[in-house]
Amino acid sequence: MRVFSLLASFAAALSSDVTFDEFLTMFGKSYPAEELAMRVGLFESARAEILAHNSNPSRKFDMGFNEFTDWTAGELASMRGRAKSSRTDTSSTSALRLIATSPKDLPKHVDWRTAVTSSGGPVVSAVKNQGGCGSCWAHAATEVIESHLALATGVMQDLSQQHMMACVNNKQQCGGRGGCAGATAELGFQWVIDNGGISDEWHVPYLMMNGPASNQTGTELCPNYSAAPKLATIESFETLPLNDPQALMEAVQDGPVAVSVDASGWSKYESGIFDGCNAENPDIDHAVVLVGYGEDTNGNMWWTIRNSWGPSWGENGFIRIRRNWPKYDEPCGVDVKPLDGSGCPGGPPTMRVCGVCGILSDSATVKGTKPVTDPSHHHVFVV
Repeated sequence: MRVFSLLASFAAALSSDVTFDEFLTMFGKSYPAEELAMRVGLFESARAEILAHNSNPSRKFDMGFNEFTDWTAGELASMRGRAKSSRTDTSSTSALRLIATSPKDLPKHVDWRTAVTSSGGPVVSAVKNQGGCGSCWAHAATEVIESHLALATGVMQDLSQQHMMACVNNKQQCGGRGGCAGATAELGFQWVIDNGGISDEWHVPYLMMNGPASNQTGTELCPNYSAAPKLATIESFETLPLNDPQALMEAVQDGPVAVSVDASGWSKYESGIFDGCNAENPDIDHAVVLVGYGEDTNGNMWWTIRNSWGPSWGENGFIRIRRNWPKYDEPCGVDVKPLDGSGCPGGPPTMRVCGVCGILSDSATVKGTKPVTDPSHHHVFVV
């Protein structure tokens, strides 16, 4: 399905109430007769949940209607598809709270969305939509690289998620078979190094809005991109310490960071500081980008996350996740399905993950981002 920009006249209705017909008009949707009843049922169920949630005066965030309101559980799962890493945590999984190292003196607010490069351009590109492909990991990896490239060169380049999604080889099948079937941001970073660079969206545009062909992952297209010009590369990447909020806050001082989360409850989010994840057993299933953090006058703190579900979702494509550190300890839960989708032999049966939505469980950033001197970028590449 394609994301349609919302008309301004509909904006106020998203967190209030709409009918199914109004919903179809908002998002330019239509269904064949044999599918309509199923979609109406899904919409009405979601509508009841949205209205009930928003009627609670003590809520921390609002739910709203978006293009996913009438999606099935399977369709919602296809938006995530982040392969779980084989990292292990040797600390006790019975611990309920994370006590991190003593906080250092860091700014109270960081927001790379409002920052500008040396030439006055943006540091964060426009929000993108992965559609029905589990390519969140490729979106997260490319978006981190393009932001660090903008900081290094002063120029924003929209890098190609398609190039990375199609060509990363998830050899161990940790979480999937690669492409739309799952990988990690770290695998994407390593591929950029090994490949000598990554192309841009203009030369290799994203083709997976509707997902791959039947029984395929999208990796079948990689040979088509053998002549794609390489515009940017990285020297290395750094995987941050597990479940360490201080390390994550320090890393984002230098630019956006790829993080992994439990996004299974995000589909109806519209605004506010989200705290609706499963605290006891979060299931890490999605890769996103941390672009900063903040705190309001009431002392409420958050992480600012860039998602890849289009700009009509959430706060213009972003979500704020409750942050406790450094005022309070971060909560920890136990992922009881670390091998669900990971498939790594010898993996742990459970794993402790900390932070709301497990946001501290697996984070990585890049080093030495730079443009590639490639004369072929002067030629048009036909996909």
